[in-house]
Amino acid sequence: MTFNQSTGLPEAGRRGDSSLMLFRGGKGAERISELNDDDLKALAAHYLHDVFPEARYDIAKTEIARWSFGAPVALPERAELQEALERPLGRIALAGDYMESPNMNSAVTSAQLSLERLGLG
Repeated sequence: MTFNQSTGLPEAGRRGDSSLMLFRGGKGAERISELNDDDLKALAAHYLHDVFPEARYDIAKTEIARWSFGAPVALPERAELQEALERPLGRIALAGDYMESPNMNSAVTSAQLSLERLGLG
């Protein structure tokens, strides 16, 4: 999975920087878990070029984290945001695992519901 976590806007005359997160879970992660950091960096660069061949990017910094087991958990205050997250936003529909519970099923379900809300599903 790849996410662009950039929240900044480019300054006048300068392109915006991005913060990409790539991760792999389950059996796919298990298959590459024995690779060293340099090989993982090369694999990530290959993946980015393969998926986004027209993109031009310079990788300034790479950080690698490894977790044997992990499960996403929302903060206790998360439920207080639900009403705001579900509020109609016109032509915008929010989607992702943060909409319900932190898992892929929730992410996919919320994306489908968002498309329906926008008349695209």
